[in-house]
Amino acid sequence: MSADSAKQYAEDDQALLRTGDSLVDREEKGRAADGTEVCLLTSKIPLRDADGNVTGLVGICRNITKRKRAEELLRAAKETA
Repeated sequence: MSADSAKQYAEDDQALLRTGDSLVDREEKGRAADGTEVCLLTSKIPLRDADGNVTGLVGICRNITKRKRAEELLRAAKETA
């Protein structure tokens, strides 16, 4: 993860912790361990205690690179048909 990406993730997390909002299905670009670019789908929701106070975040980041490539190929095929 680049320094810019890490900074953005930290800023997003702080904002979500502060507001209690959720971040759902945001598409982002990232880098795999080997340095190749990947497309990611990120969701984060606040974790709350019994009183409703935000105590943390639960998140998932899914690699959707293959899906995005398939969508691009399908779009290109439709344009040439």
